[in-house]
Amino acid sequence: MTLSCERCGYTTDKKQHLQNHLKRLNVCNAIHSDIDPFVLLDRLSKPLPRAKRGNSTTPIASTTSTPSTPSTASPTKEHVCGCCKKTYATSWTLKRHELTCQKTKTENVSNETLELLKQAMPCLANMPLFMKSLEELKNIVAKGNVTTINNNTTTTTTTNNIQINSFGSERMDYVIKDVKFMNDCVGKRELGIPLIVQKIYYNSRYPCNQNVRLDYKNKHIQVYMDGEWQYFSHFKAMTTIMKTSFEIFNDHYDERFNEGKVKYFEDLRPNIDGFCNDVNIYLSTNGEKKLHSIQRAIEETEIMMMNHSHKVHGIET
Repeated sequence: MTLSCERCGYTTDKKQHLQNHLKRLNVCNAIHSDIDPFVLLDRLSKPLPRAKRGNSTTPIASTTSTPSTPSTASPTKEHVCGCCKKTYATSWTLKRHELTCQKTKTENVSNETLELLKQAMPCLANMPLFMKSLEELKNIVAKGNVTTINNNTTTTTTTNNIQINSFGSERMDYVIKDVKFMNDCVGKRELGIPLIVQKIYYNSRYPCNQNVRLDYKNKHIQVYMDGEWQYFSHFKAMTTIMKTSFEIFNDHYDERFNEGKVKYFEDLRPNIDGFCNDVNIYLSTNGEKKLHSIQRAIEETEIMMMNHSHKVHGIET
């Protein structure tokens, strides 16, 4: 049985081939008649009539389509697009058209825009009040205060400026008075020095002492002096930092050991005394002579400083 496309005259003896021809994305040219391919697919979906038994090789004339005798009958188009007014024979072809109908898209966008405008109207109505509140906020911030206005509730927060101590003039009392902390540092000997430095210069509870930063890329040191941040000699800065921490270490050890208040200092006394002798040599030579324990304390302190320097305010990292 020969089957043909009533639009372009394509012929085949396979029903599946004709169905694939009608389903392709690039629709064939309407040479004989401009019938929607989906209408022809509807026709093919219906069962074809069979020839009489005993004469199965003879095709039935009414089911055979040839290019010379195309069918010009078209189904009644009852489904109409509400936007562009095009008509279609089936509901699902209409739905397929609506997915690509430009007028439908434009109408949907217009409806969405209108809905957004309706939602924004209350905000636009309060715009003058908002601008007035914004100007008041700018004036308050300029004076050092931050004010947040929420409906009829006003919350005011005062921002206090932090006064940073100049490098070499740090506050030490809170470190010296923390006896338990200092006992632990003395027991750890050279490993306790980085802990003392951290408590002095990188303590979030005392930001006034955050006046030194070690650049991890090139090991440059920046310190806060004379009201500004400035680069400082690496050797001089580290010597000052280590001397400060060593003096606190020695003073606490001498005071607590002489008073006999820490028993485990007696067991550790040989090791602690040896470290204290190394410290005294370092201090007496003004940092020129560094024994092994002192060198290790300095290296561990620099690592700690690199890990905490990004927390120092006022410095771009």
